[in-house]
Amino acid sequence: MQCELKGNRIWIPRQFQKFLQNSFCEFMISQNDISVKFVSKLNKDCRLVIPKNFATKFKDGKIKLGFKLIRNVRRPKSFKKHSKLDILAFIPVKTLSGFEVLAFQNGNQIFAWYFASKGRPNEILLNRRLDYDFARLLGYYRSEGGKPRISIRRGREFSFTNKSVKLVLDFLNLFKKLTSSDFLKASIRHNPKIDKQAIEELRKVLIQNGLKSDNIKDSQAERIREFVIKLYVTNSLLSEIIDNAENILRNYLNKNFDKNLTLEYLRGVLSGDGSFYSYRDKKGSLHSRLLIFESNERAIEDVSVLLKRLGIEGKVKPAKSKMFIFDRSLNWNKLLILISLNLFHLDKEQLCETIKKHKRFKSMKYLSQISKNFTISELIPIIPYPSNWLDKRMKEGIVEITKNKEMHLSYKLTNEGERIATILKSL
Repeated sequence: MQCELKGNRIWIPRQFQKFLQNSFCEFMISQNDISVKFVSKLNKDCRLVIPKNFATKFKDGKIKLGFKLIRNVRRPKSFKKHSKLDILAFIPVKTLSGFEVLAFQNGNQIFAWYFASKGRPNEILLNRRLDYDFARLLGYYRSEGGKPRISIRRGREFSFTNKSVKLVLDFLNLFKKLTSSDFLKASIRHNPKIDKQAIEELRKVLIQNGLKSDNIKDSQAERIREFVIKLYVTNSLLSEIIDNAENILRNYLNKNFDKNLTLEYLRGVLSGDGSFYSYRDKKGSLHSRLLIFESNERAIEDVSVLLKRLGIEGKVKPAKSKMFIFDRSLNWNKLLILISLNLFHLDKEQLCETIKKHKRFKSMKYLSQISKNFTISELIPIIPYPSNWLDKRMKEGIVEITKNKEMHLSYKLTNEGERIATILKSL
């Protein structure tokens, strides 16, 4: 149909206004040899606003307009399907400001967008089905991410800040599985005494992993010992999708035991928070603790429930500055649980060293040097006083007596003994 273009607005003939109002459409406009397509809605005045990147291509006057109604896809009730996470289930029906969110299938991707009364939000293409490791990104977000908030002129945003390059790159690579890394920006804050070449190397690493050079900034801060890297997104809709996904996943895991998803989520929470530490007191005793700080009381309670299911039961209590803290002292068995579940998957050196310094390691380390079935003669070259060692391990249920085919006395590791031996071999 023929319409009139004035500025970057097209007046829609009255007979079509009621039909198109409040509907998402793919509009096709053409003038002379120029034609473009874009998704939009009519504004309150029943006029169509051309996106800024297209408006300069057209001149005021007559213009041809075509349209195709777009159906907003219904969100699935479950986000799990065929051992994959369906991102469509995480896209909210409305933004936090009350705008309807459009989502529809575009090949293997989801097109997401919303119509705002001011400005034009960027369109987003999201890969629809992701592996379970995406839950780790949501754990990182819960641990270190800035939760959606209104920022002046930037809308809602989220961020992930950490000093570990390994964790930052893991977050970046998980993010790229969801959508384009073009949405990400980076800020490197560093001590003024840090060599400029070292900061330049950090920039190169980020660029090699998909960030645009123009999206990386650096600044100095004397209170920072070395450096921290902040990845952040200023797209309001994408920020809300990430926040909505984390809430949906955490609520699901709170009510349903799914070990694989739980482990991936907690790996992000624990690794991102850097909350494990150990020290020796004046008497030389080793103390280890697991601490998690969180401003959202409901979130920290949910994390506490998930850890309890895995055998790490702790207390949640108020901390300073309107924060809450999960606190758990870690004995030998709890340390083994943390390492066996690989909860500090990218930064477990400190945990491994703590286990090796534990007084129990001195006697337990021999489990990694013996076979499942053995005789006492095999222990003599390895263990001082093997009889005493065997008596203590049998009382602990780690070793039991058995007999071989010749009816000679021999021993074997119990299931618990094999479990501990496997863990110690991985250190």
